[in-house]
Amino acid sequence: MSGFFDAVSDIHLTIEGIITEGDKIAVRYTLTGANKGNFNGFPPTNEKLTI
Repeated sequence: MSGFFDAVSDIHLTIEGIITEGDKIAVRYTLTGANKGNFNGFPPTNEKLTI
């Protein structure tokens, strides 16, 4: 994950929802940022990404 965070250094994480049941937790989130650095040998694209 550190390689991903190096490549997308302006990450913004928005928690959309959290559900709990017993000892289990599920989190729904949206992650946005821009590819500003090398990742897995690929050069930066400067493109915005949303996950």
